Amino acid sequence: MPGNLTLENLKAAVAAGEGMPVVILNRNEPTFYCVPAAVYEAMLERIEIVGSGRGGELRLPITGVFHFDDAGKITLWRDYWDTSMAPSH
Repeated sequence: MPGNLTLENLKAAVAAGEGMPVVILNRNEPTFYCVPAAVYEAMLERIEIVGSGRGGELRLPITGVFHFDDAGKITLWRDYWDTSMAPSH
């Protein structure tokens, strides 16, 4: 690991994140991201298949990001996709 980044330092940084994602910076540039398992599971990538009125279908790669409250209920749902992947009309 570069510089003074040790496994112990990394574990301490992750613990300080208290369950939130952590980024390790090198000269103010991100060099490492740590996403806790619960957060990772809330982010998912999927293929959305949308039917058209003409019997066809559109397959569009989508990434969804979900925020949960303490009871595990979704409080925010965002979908992201690249419009260049969609066919032009």
